Order: sequence, then structure tokens, then C-alpha cells
Amino acid sequence: MAPLAATSRAGRAEWPGDQRQRPGASGELRDAAVVLVLVVGATRVVLGAHWFTDVLAGWLLGAA
Repeated sequence: MAPLAATSRAGRAEWPGDQRQRPGASGELRDAAVVLVLVVGATRVVLGAHWFTDVLAGWLLGAA
């Protein structure tokens, strides 16, 4: 598994929900997913499991 796979998968899990959101539905679930993605990435860097550039690449790949 690539070092950035966990972060990119978390980012990809967030986007489909954003696109299929019901009209008038609150964005709380989307906001929670974005926060989760950012927290997971930050903890990977703080714990020394990945370099910041790996996490950044995962975020960008997940957002694509």
C-alpha cells in the first residue's frame, strides 16, 4: 500500500456524498467528512507515519 493511500481513500469517500446530496439537505455530513480527512492526514504527519508531502498528495488525489 502506498504511504498516501489511506488519506486519498478518505478523501474520495467524501466527494460522492457531496455530489449526490439531496436539495435542501444540510451539509453536516460533508463537513464532518472533510474534518475527518484533515484530522487523519494531520495525525499521520504528527505521529511520523508519513511525510507532509505524502499526506498532501493523498489529499489532492482524493479531491481529484
